[in-house]
Amino acid sequence: MMNRIVIACMAIMFVHFGMAQELKVSNKLTDITVYRNMAKETRAGAITIPAGTTDIYFPGVSTAMNDMSLQIAAKGDAVLLAAGVRINYNFEELSGEKQRNYQAYQDSMVEINRKLNWIQHESGVYEGELALVERLLQVAAPKENYKPDELNQMAEIYRVRMLDLKKRLFQLQNNTDALSLRHQHFQNLINELGNRQSSPTKEIVLSFYAERETFINVKTTYLVNNATWVPMYDVNVENITQPVNLTYKAAITQNTGIDWKDVQVAVSTATPSFNNNRPILQPKYIDYVTYRITENFYSNSATNMMQVNNDAIVAKPNIETTANIIESDIMVEFELANRQSIPSDGKSHVCKLTEYKVPATYRYHVVAKLDPTAFLLARITDYGKYNLLDGSANIFFGDMYVGQVQLNPQTTSDTLLLSLGRDEKIVVKRCRVTNKTGKKVLSGVETEEFVYEIKVRNNKSVAIDIEVLDQVPLTRRKEIVVKVDDVDGAKYNKEYGKLLWNFKLPANSDKAIRFGYSVEYPEGKQVAEQ
Repeated sequence: MMNRIVIACMAIMFVHFGMAQELKVSNKLTDITVYRNMAKETRAGAITIPAGTTDIYFPGVSTAMNDMSLQIAAKGDAVLLAAGVRINYNFEELSGEKQRNYQAYQDSMVEINRKLNWIQHESGVYEGELALVERLLQVAAPKENYKPDELNQMAEIYRVRMLDLKKRLFQLQNNTDALSLRHQHFQNLINELGNRQSSPTKEIVLSFYAERETFINVKTTYLVNNATWVPMYDVNVENITQPVNLTYKAAITQNTGIDWKDVQVAVSTATPSFNNNRPILQPKYIDYVTYRITENFYSNSATNMMQVNNDAIVAKPNIETTANIIESDIMVEFELANRQSIPSDGKSHVCKLTEYKVPATYRYHVVAKLDPTAFLLARITDYGKYNLLDGSANIFFGDMYVGQVQLNPQTTSDTLLLSLGRDEKIVVKRCRVTNKTGKKVLSGVETEEFVYEIKVRNNKSVAIDIEVLDQVPLTRRKEIVVKVDDVDGAKYNKEYGKLLWNFKLPANSDKAIRFGYSVEYPEGKQVAEQ
């Protein structure tokens, strides 16, 4: 009879092992699913177990394993009694010829250490004798009226003895260097055999009961830390009449201590967490605050003016699939087409997931208040169907590398904007019209008028669609009043102070637009944009 047992092993984990015979299972990593913050490893093995109770173990498991995540699937005429995890510190004895070689290398290293130890003793004696000769010379130095023969004799003794001592010390140092090299040589040979104490690993221990000798297939799955992946993109646009070619990639990094060799790899948008407690809403209290507005209106924040009331054009994508895409209610999984080998080195291993030909509309975008440059934007609607995540994107326009931008689909806007770079053939200038501005005081109220002009010049040989974005300041105080006097045909969003002009600019032509507003505030006060 064939049984299939799937079990969350920690429910029966800490059962005593060791009462039965123990067998090692030859196993291998077969599948890896990489999540945003960890990975799921699958190991499979098969073994024949005798009648009765038998403990089997899967060696070579990463110490980054999360023991509580272990699951077991067993197929065969046996019953799984218990499952657990232990650490193997890998104090393993070598056998056969390797053991004999290992012992010989160890003996050689012991003998070398003895010789090095004796050299240290010899060197200490000679260095002590050197110091003694120096001290005797210092005692004899004050003596006066040396006879020439006595002086020559003393110098001769000093020279001969000092040279002899230094020569002996020099030879001892050479011997030390040579012995140290031999010691390292034998250490390298031992390392090639396999060190008797290597890095610790974990072992999955399973206890089975069988009424008779039987063959079982066992599959284990568990989560490991120190593994992650981040999305990357290549965005290529041939010209503004073609769709966006979007290549979706994954940069996989793992430092689990176990190399992933020739395994089936998938990446998932899920972020597993063992914190399953529901959030608790605590009371909050309202009180006075001092406001300071610091938003950058060209950021990806919720008040980004480009995320307000954008027109949407819906189109279906043309998808060229490289990975098998599996979608569920809460995550998307990309199964890579080819088997992968990813070493445990902490370096990025980049894999192609899929390619999209994404319909897009193109328009030049200007925020002259912040940057007097026109940016070409690709607008992508209904982008949720592409399963995109926040990540860096390399931008190519034709054969030219434009640069890198951050692709951020985590926005409430119905349109995803991709900046394809600056176009220097579009010249933009923004200035305050001084003869139309001024300040006046009436009945204790000061009124300051502002008029701005934005000039856009198209030096290209083709007409362009362009949008110009600017703003009117907002007020938080009832005694400060902002009045919009002229918007020159712009769409005006009062909630955000957004001014947006859309127009087509013919080749080799220019256009000037103006807008004006006034600010009223109590006399004697000073106001400024914040």
